[in-house]
Amino acid sequence: MLKDSNRCKPSQIEISEDVRKQMMGFIRDGILRKINAVRHMQTADKDIAAGLYVYAVEEFGKLLLLRDAPSLNCKRKGNRVIRK
Repeated sequence: MLKDSNRCKPSQIEISEDVRKQMMGFIRDGILRKINAVRHMQTADKDIAAGLYVYAVEEFGKLLLLRDAPSLNCKRKGNRVIRK
């Protein structure tokens, strides 16, 4: 987990374009693995399959955030949603 100098989660990070693309690839592959697992599990345990599906949807949201992150000098800034 990323931490800033105060040992808190950072509200924003900067990553290179190459790292962003690599992260998007890992996330996309993970989503596909989860969806394939859901296809195989839906006849065995629908509760677990539903949980995997929800997890895949959450990961898809992360993929959209990375895709839409603004670029500045070939670096992307990602903002974390802070919930109170």
